[in-house]
Amino acid sequence: MPELHILGVRHHGPGSARSLVLALEQRQPDIILIEGPADVSNMISWLAHQDMQPPLALVSYRKDDPKRASFYPMVVYSPEYQAIKYALANDIEVRFFDLPQKYMLASKTKVAMPDIEAMNTLAKAAGHKH
Repeated sequence: MPELHILGVRHHGPGSARSLVLALEQRQPDIILIEGPADVSNMISWLAHQDMQPPLALVSYRKDDPKRASFYPMVVYSPEYQAIKYALANDIEVRFFDLPQKYMLASKTKVAMPDIEAMNTLAKAAGHKH
């Protein structure tokens, strides 16, 4: 019977990224599901492109209102990025499994972006080096 493992992470957490990679190496999953909009899963393979280097972000926006956008930033110490890299390097299926962006962007509610500089400062304090 297949086993389900749920691995909690702290977004942009270098400690979470290290622990996650170790857990993936131990468990050797058949598929990896990552929190993110399901309708942009087809973009994951681009992260393996030789010219793609973090920091990077998946960006979704409304054609009729480009200011209405969602950003999914990833840096080298993002657990999500490390999980994607692990999956692609090991030929493991990887997908996002959250609410599709078409529904998120249809909402009238605005969402504030996190301060990425604060995340970089925390990562450096935790010992991560680029």
